Amino acid sequence: MAKQFQVFQKSILLGTSSFWEGIDIPGKALSCLAIVRLPFVPLDDPYAKAQISLRKERGENAFQTYSLPEAILRFKQGFGRLIRRETDRGIVFVFDSRLETTKFGKAFLTSIPQTPVITADEEEILTITESFFKDS
Repeated sequence: MAKQFQVFQKSILLGTSSFWEGIDIPGKALSCLAIVRLPFVPLDDPYAKAQISLRKERGENAFQTYSLPEAILRFKQGFGRLIRRETDRGIVFVFDSRLETTKFGKAFLTSIPQTPVITADEEEILTITESFFKDS
């Protein structure tokens, strides 16, 4: 599927959690990434349940020692899908307000290379995006 995506100039590839790792689309084929939700592991995942239970038994904060670090790692991996080579450029949209409204949101931002973070309404986002791609 990824190879077919690269063949077409104007294409959109939609993916689920499986796209957070193991996909390599360098160059202009992938220049925009939309992250709808921060990639926390579902709490009903059997492995996650076991890890959370183990940490709670140890008296640890399972969110701080398991859920958050795992989500940050996946976020970094997702962000890394966009920039694979030094010459790659791209724009990332994160639609999860928790990035700004929670204490842990900053941990996600500090996990990726320093990059401009812009909070804007739809009209501003369209203007910024159009400008970005005109300059590419």
